[in-house]
Amino acid sequence: MSNAGTAQSTITGKLFKLDGSASSDADSDALTYQWTLASKPATSAATLASPNVAKPEFTADVPGNYVFSLIVNDGKADSAPASVTVTVALATWRDADCSTDGTQLPACTMDFSDNNSLVGLDPGANALVLETLASTSLAATKSYHTGITGNRAILGTEILHGVKLSEFAGFSFKSKDDGTGPNTGAGFPYVNYSISKECNGTGWANLITNLSDMSPTGPDADGYYTYTADISAGSKAWKSSHWDNAIYATDGTTVVLMPNKTATGGSLQALIQAYPNACIYNWPNPDAKVPLATTTPAVMLMLGSSKNLTAKKAWFKDIKIGDKVVF
Repeated sequence: MSNAGTAQSTITGKLFKLDGSASSDADSDALTYQWTLASKPATSAATLASPNVAKPEFTADVPGNYVFSLIVNDGKADSAPASVTVTVALATWRDADCSTDGTQLPACTMDFSDNNSLVGLDPGANALVLETLASTSLAATKSYHTGITGNRAILGTEILHGVKLSEFAGFSFKSKDDGTGPNTGAGFPYVNYSISKECNGTGWANLITNLSDMSPTGPDADGYYTYTADISAGSKAWKSSHWDNAIYATDGTTVVLMPNKTATGGSLQALIQAYPNACIYNWPNPDAKVPLATTTPAVMLMLGSSKNLTAKKAWFKDIKIGDKVVF
């Protein structure tokens, strides 16, 4: 008799083991196992590893329900199938395994750098390195991710996708550059959030927390300054011009989002109050001219700026999403 185990739950990206070891045979004959993935979310490309063992491994790639079927055979006949449903939730920064062995980028991050800019590692300093490159002319092709020409080193992460701004504790890091202090010209570090007003992909906008909004402290004994992009009262948001519909709200005295990309916006806390469903959302920049199914990282730590042609280099460590250490 086949036994596929009891219904369970897990998160995307996490290795999961099914368990058919409770299957049995009336004559105590040895059993062979045949698992199949009977159904899964339409957009999932997940497969079942080693389907002929009692406890096969599985990693879900998208949230939803995954139904597995198990048939056992005692050498004489197949059993009736048994099934089990595994409910998968989207992993967030609270769940992510950001471990790294020091020879590659953290497991929950990606290099989305534009136009030959670099993201790498400096093992001697135990730090990530972001570096923009000097150029005599702007790259002819716009960035696939941002639709912007220029040199920008971008460390991105998608694990914040779907997290409401009201539930996000912020982003912090330590950094030093190859100059004498925090870089105040083109190329300083900043944090970019892609957001959706209703957390469904509509009302797309860029929010950028600049160095001046993060009020860096330091340096410490190793020359690092500490930056905090805190989504709270007092934090500021720079607005790109990409709302689906131009909507401007106020908290009574402060304009939450200014009408064009040249002005500084109001506090992120005021934005949250105006749009309580607003969340961090993976969404392509419309200027990039890519299919909507193609996503950019929800949050990006950047060095460099639009049309920046200056070589910049900075070291980063103690990068945190909320209280989760990324690197």
